[in-house]
Amino acid sequence: MKEFDQQEAQLYKNLDALNAVEINYAFSPRKFGNMAFPYGEMTEVIANRRRFLAAAGMTLEDVVFMRPVHKVNIEVVGLKDKGKGSLEASSAILSTDALITTDKGVGLALNAADCAPVILTNRQAEFLALYHAGREGSDLQIGHLVITRLKRMGFTNLDDFVAGIGPAIGKCCYRQQYLQTHTPDPWLPYLSCGDSNSTCIVERINNLEPPLYKVRAEDASSKLYLDINGFNRAQLITAGVLESNIAVSTCCTSCDAERDLIFSHVVSARYVSTQKASAFPEGRFMAVAILKED
Repeated sequence: MKEFDQQEAQLYKNLDALNAVEINYAFSPRKFGNMAFPYGEMTEVIANRRRFLAAAGMTLEDVVFMRPVHKVNIEVVGLKDKGKGSLEASSAILSTDALITTDKGVGLALNAADCAPVILTNRQAEFLALYHAGREGSDLQIGHLVITRLKRMGFTNLDDFVAGIGPAIGKCCYRQQYLQTHTPDPWLPYLSCGDSNSTCIVERINNLEPPLYKVRAEDASSKLYLDINGFNRAQLITAGVLESNIAVSTCCTSCDAERDLIFSHVVSARYVSTQKASAFPEGRFMAVAILKED
């Protein structure tokens, strides 16, 4: 779109696995402003949303917003829900981290800062799911649960499923403290300790199932980093989605927030008490997707 410059193009229809399907989707660049009511004046947020959605070929009144809480509640929405959460926070689908629709022309949206927004559909565009995959929700297997729900709705041919993992904090930047002392077994392949020359030391800390580990770097000055995108990609594959049908955004919210491309809570928190605070205000970007109407 002409309102997305060359750098911002990675936020508009840049996930190849989704581009052969009759859906429209986008992630809002920072230049369109903050998309979440808690971080700005209501009138300003609404104006920001309208401008971004217009640039992406959508309208605000067609979109349903969820309010994620890092859990695994899944709600199915339809034509009757269009516009919920668009003009005020109170009408959003509350305490929900995943939305599913089978209705064309119903946009699904969430606001994020570093957690991964994941779009899921099939080649026939018979359904659309959008879910919020932070560390907690990913640990609770939200991707697997969304696919289980879709199978119960009759969408059982997983070979036709296609997925796109949107902008999220990359493994280059996602430092972890909680997982240093409480690492479930599935996370181990997605943890790294500092640079490539640093070794992770893994110690099991329980005798129960499932196992739990403590992870630390051999070099005490090194930090523990998490590959949240890799974990969510693997979760989709384990649930039955073909590896070739999954695309992952190249946008790291932390790196690209430093380049003024997108919002990142991690970056805002980094500068909150510094002279750079005004340059990195707290805000949220929008992830939105819609089944195209005939």
